[in-house]
Amino acid sequence: MNTPLLQQLSEACADAVAVLLLRDDGVPIAQVSRSVSTDVARPPSATSESLGPQLVGVLLEVRRTAQVLEYGAMAEIEVSSDRLTLLVRAVGLRHYLALILAPDGNVGRGRFLLRTFGPRLAAVLA
Repeated sequence: MNTPLLQQLSEACADAVAVLLLRDDGVPIAQVSRSVSTDVARPPSATSESLGPQLVGVLLEVRRTAQVLEYGAMAEIEVSSDRLTLLVRAVGLRHYLALILAPDGNVGRGRFLLRTFGPRLAAVLA
């Protein structure tokens, strides 16, 4: 997998804790993690091994709900807590790009980067 693209995404977002590329079955394809100075400790579950299957279950349910309600295809999801912000964007039909931000991270920048890096990753995955 093209980990340099994930590394570029991580470096472009100063508040990034991790960047993950997941298949639709929850299996992580690639992950880039880094240390971010923050007052809130990084949650131990912010790893691809534990996050992937849990996250993909939620994403598939949201995708199904959007189809049933005829809202169109799911593009992006944000989950914010006091310990982190998780941004996830669909990359094609079978992959998800996830960006884990520090709790006070710049969500707008993260969303922009997911939107711009998503098509580049989709081209590599095709």
